[in-house]
Order: sequence, then C-alpha cells, then structure tokens
Amino acid sequence: MRHPSVALTASLLVLSLAVPAAALEVGSIATSRVGDWTLDGFEMQSTRAKLENAVNFGTGGTIPEGIDVTDVSAPLTETLLAQFDVFFVGYVPDGTLSAAELSALENWVADGGLLIATCDDTGHDAVCNELGVTLGAVSVEPAGPAAGFETHPLFDGPFGQAQALGLFGNQGSFAALGGAVVLAEDAGGLPVIAIDDHGEGAVLFLADVDLISDNNLTAGADFDFGHDNDALLGNLFAALADLACPADALCLQGGRFEVRAFWETASDSGFGQPVQLTSDSGYFWFFDAANIEVVAKLLAACPVNDRFWFFAAGLTNVEVTLEVTDTSVPRTNTYFNPQGTAFQPIQDTAAFDTCP
Repeated sequence: MRHPSVALTASLLVLSLAVPAAALEVGSIATSRVGDWTLDGFEMQSTRAKLENAVNFGTGGTIPEGIDVTDVSAPLTETLLAQFDVFFVGYVPDGTLSAAELSALENWVADGGLLIATCDDTGHDAVCNELGVTLGAVSVEPAGPAAGFETHPLFDGPFGQAQALGLFGNQGSFAALGGAVVLAEDAGGLPVIAIDDHGEGAVLFLADVDLISDNNLTAGADFDFGHDNDALLGNLFAALADLACPADALCLQGGRFEVRAFWETASDSGFGQPVQLTSDSGYFWFFDAANIEVVAKLLAACPVNDRFWFFAAGLTNVEVTLEVTDTSVPRTNTYFNPQGTAFQPIQDTAAFDTCP
C-alpha cells in the first residue's frame, strides 16, 4: 500500500486516466462477519461485478487500473490492512468490530489508507464514531452534490454524472462531522456524503450504504453511464485508483515504491509514460507508446542483505533522470544518464535500507 499525501477536498481529485498502473487493492469485511451489505454480500452483487469487470476497470477499460477485491474474515489489524489501498466498511452492526479493530482502522488511515465508511443509523455507526462522525436525522431522497461540488469528480467523472442519487432503507445523515467536508446533501439539505483528510490518508463517509448497493444500481456487471448511482460508484473508484498510483509513476511492491522518469533531448523534454508489467516491474515510453525506452524493476531482497534492490536498463541515448521513492519513509534515490550516452544498466543492490 502506498502512503499518499491525500488532498482529496483541496485538489478535487483531478484525475489522470491515460496510463495503466497496478491494480487497486480493495479490502472488505466478509459477509460471514457482517451480513449482506458488504462486497461479497447478497445486496452488493452488482456492485462487485461492476468493479471487477475489466471493461470498466482494467487494461483497455474505462479506467486502466484493475480492481482486486479481497474479503476479510480475520480480525482487522494494521498488518492485515497494510496490504490494501482501499478498505470498504459496509452496513456493519455495532459491536461486530472490537475496540482494537476500530483502532487499527483509524491508525491505518492515518498512515495513508483510503477508507470508505458507511453508517446508515446509530446501530451501524461504530467506525464513523471512531473517526469523529456521528449520525443525525433520517434523510430524504434524492441526494445530490452540495453547493460548489456539482463538478467534483465524484459527481461528474469518467462514468457520467451523479446529480440525483437514490437512497434506500435506513437513510441516515450526519449530525457532527468534525473536520470533514460535506460533498453531498439530501433533498432537505442534510449532509449524506462527506470526506475527511485523516493524517496521511482519507475517509469517505456515506450516510447510506445503498448509495452504492444493488438497491440503487443497475443490475449486472455493466455501468449505465446515464444512471446517477452507477456514475457515483464508478467515479468514486476511478478517483481512488488515481490516488493509489499517480499517473506519472510506476508503483511497485504493492505501491510502496514510486518510479518516475524524466527525459531531455537537445530540443525537447518531458516525463516518461509508465506502463506496469508486474507488481515489481514496468517500463517507460517517451515519444511513442510502441517505443520502449527504459525498463525498471524493484525487488524486496530483505532476506538476502536487508535491502531493496533497484534495477533498470535503457534502450536510449537521451538524457534520463530516474527518481525512485520509498513512500513509507519517504526517501528518494536519483539515477542519471547523460545526453548522447547509451543508457548504462543500473544494478543497485543496496538501493534502500528501509526493510521490511
């Protein structure tokens, strides 16, 4: 999991969607613990199908990043959560999660995690309460963007516009939000979607899980780009995919390391365009997507010499600067190839002494 410096509310999630990257790793509490409103639950079958459909999220899809969903039945710990970019908490009865699990969720977010927390009523709001948000009156549909957020990427993005959102069942609203920013309100002006930068991570609060459940989505694995709730779901995960791996970087070793390439010729300069190959390797092109310029690989060799290793090879003689950042520290190593010189192989077996 990478550790982003998240500014969701300030940047309004300016998306860059052209570059394939590693799959977005999404965790969700298994239905065996919490019932049907979770990503392997009966009430969210279409939700999951849409997210896992490569036509929507995957190479060649609307969003080039794929989505891998893991259902978690084990107790939540910071170590377990560290494997995910995003964690989803659906309609979870209070008392299901222990105090230690709630604390682990908060600490994981503070360390860079991206959490989606739904809290429809006061019997299902323990996670929200842990993060400083409390429930209020019953909301009235439809919900829509709060003033000034009509063009926010959640509501106007690659999957269409989400301007009149359906709610269902236990339709909550927020009474106290701490420092969270209200993104959407119900028909009476009550807040129903809010976001909070929390430490190095962020939490998106939904006052009704049915904003993104089968009760308001179209059936099946395809998105209807003219359907408001479909658009909200798609745009939300498009934004999360963008945060999980910046469009100008290769995100390696679960996103912990970011590799960027900058090139320069006698007459021009620019950023290398990254293409992911595996979880620990990828390449950059500079001038043409069919013309590979630099290949890079980052290995966890901690059992060998307590180091992460970085390797790169180039098929170019232009000036190239590679920046490799361990986002967990953070720390950046820079590697340089001069203009007019054949790219010399990089075999740095002591690149980062930041194990594990």
